[in-house]
Amino acid sequence: MQLLERLSVIEQAISTYRTAVAGSGDGLYVNINSLLNNPGESFFQKYSDYDMDASTRNKILFIIKTENRFLHVREIARIMQLLEEGETLQQAIKKISPALSFLKKLPDTPLISVAAEGLHFNTFWGYKDWLTGEGEIAGAFMYNESEITKKKRQLSA
Repeated sequence: MQLLERLSVIEQAISTYRTAVAGSGDGLYVNINSLLNNPGESFFQKYSDYDMDASTRNKILFIIKTENRFLHVREIARIMQLLEEGETLQQAIKKISPALSFLKKLPDTPLISVAAEGLHFNTFWGYKDWLTGEGEIAGAFMYNESEITKKKRQLSA
């Protein structure tokens, strides 16, 4: 019985570590926000209904709905990468981007994209019913502002 309890503690630690750290092309990415937002909730418990055999489109919709907020393609890719181990972040992004574009074009799609700061590379994806009557993102569904990329202008010589 004590051995099973110890194994349970070890499994929880591994799950917490996987939630906190994801590999990326730029080194390690520490997902502090995920830990702060869900301190008692295991990442893998939260995604226990994730279907690895589902289409990429359905996986995307499931991830956005599970996170319950607008997500950047990089965030979707990091989550998918953790759940499906074996593909790089860039491979996941290359698979997700066209699927998002397709989903957006479907008639009666629940999905909508919002460009933060009016910049295309700061596009966040969420559900239409997460917008206010004025077309703004409702506070509870707001994207993570740390995902916004600042445009760097180069001076021409």
